[in-house]
Amino acid sequence: MPTNQNINIHDESDIKKIVDLITRHYKLFIISIIILLVLAFFINRFATPTYKIAASLLIKEETQTQRRDVTDFINSSLFGLSQNFQNELWILKSSPVIEQTVKNLDLTLNYFQKNGLKYVDAYKNIPFKVFLLPNHLQPVSVQFDIAIKDKENFIIKSNSKNVSLKNLESNNIVIHKKKWNFEQHGKFGQLIETSELAFIIQPDINNKLFYKDEFVYSFEIIDPKTVIERIKNQLRFNVVQKDATVVEISLNTPSPEKGKDIINELMNVYSQQNLDRKNHLANITIDYIDRQLSEISDSLSRTENNLQTFRSSHQLLDITEQASGISSQYMDLQNKMAELVTRKRYYDYVSDYLAKNNDFSNMIVPASMGIQDPLLNSLMSELITAYAQRTSLIQNQQEKNPLVQRLTIQIENLLKTIKDNINAVQKTTDISIDEIQKRINKVEAQISNLPHTQRQLGGIERKYRLNDAIYNYLLEKRAEAKITQASNLPDNIIIEPANMVGTGPV
Repeated sequence: MPTNQNINIHDESDIKKIVDLITRHYKLFIISIIILLVLAFFINRFATPTYKIAASLLIKEETQTQRRDVTDFINSSLFGLSQNFQNELWILKSSPVIEQTVKNLDLTLNYFQKNGLKYVDAYKNIPFKVFLLPNHLQPVSVQFDIAIKDKENFIIKSNSKNVSLKNLESNNIVIHKKKWNFEQHGKFGQLIETSELAFIIQPDINNKLFYKDEFVYSFEIIDPKTVIERIKNQLRFNVVQKDATVVEISLNTPSPEKGKDIINELMNVYSQQNLDRKNHLANITIDYIDRQLSEISDSLSRTENNLQTFRSSHQLLDITEQASGISSQYMDLQNKMAELVTRKRYYDYVSDYLAKNNDFSNMIVPASMGIQDPLLNSLMSELITAYAQRTSLIQNQQEKNPLVQRLTIQIENLLKTIKDNINAVQKTTDISIDEIQKRINKVEAQISNLPHTQRQLGGIERKYRLNDAIYNYLLEKRAEAKITQASNLPDNIIIEPANMVGTGPV
């Protein structure tokens, strides 16, 4: 018998077996189909629909360039190092960014409205808002049902088992109860407080109050950590293409409006934190210069007043008109001395900072003060970057990550090298100051040959010019930092804001 004929006979035999099986048990098949159809109907009728919300974000990645200008340095991302796309993606997904999003949107409170036999999410569609009293116990993950009697009064009740009472500020469970009941008549705007809860319910002017005796509204208090973990697990971050730095952020949620707000606010928080990091160096530079200006301005005011008083009382011409050559030489030396004194102040600041602080994120690098010291600049930039990476890993509960240990060793080695370098440049600066001072002394000896009144005037002018030179130098650096701060922009662009994918639930 041919092979093809054998196959056909075998197939026909299998088909007959299937038909016989269906024929013998057709009632069971019909009952099963009916049950499944009924089950599908109830699932579609009572299950909460879920919607997909998505947005796209472009994370700009700079090429590695050598920063030479002070303004470029302050404006640089991660202190002139190439921005790493994967690092930025990790920051975008990190708990601190999600935590700030939760705080901004007040997501520790969930609102619901009764729809048939179930409660559905009523985000931004509830006629009241709940305000929690800070530093007070609150029952978490407990549903409070509310019946609105009129425009001033309502009834609130809650019944639950295994309730945890927490202080949301510290996120510590203080009391645990196996059974918990609460019911009370309340007024809008008045504090509802017991030893186990404290909040105020205010009417929302954007939504109309519906007066019913039924408990059609409810809300739930959730501790921040639970909300953060829940959102973190729901969010999805997909890289659109391998050679692109565009991230698609998506979220499946029963409330499209809440999903849109979460993703949009997440992108806004990430952008703001990115901008804050870029402005961080400019901010601490401005703060440092302001402190220096405050110290020097008092001396400048005193010497200026003394100079004006002396000239007025003696009716003298400016010393430059009487001894212009000596005065010009003296002014050049004073300008050099001012620069060296400013540099010495900076090195003393770094030495004192390293001795008293373990947080290196607020250090001011030499380039931001216009000090040309490439080696120290590079070492301090590496220290700040390594410290920032280590802090980020620890904040995201990555203490056991081997990279943390490597970064700790790197920080210790950098600290030792920087301290040795600071000691060396301090000695070099002191030598330079001594050398300039000797040259100033020689010029002062020439000035001493001038008449007594002119010598007195020269002494007052010397103090004034030194303070004035330092003051102007600091003002120039402050202006540079201010311009940079004003011109900074985030290193990301929102390509598409959050919107629902498709026309219905997924």
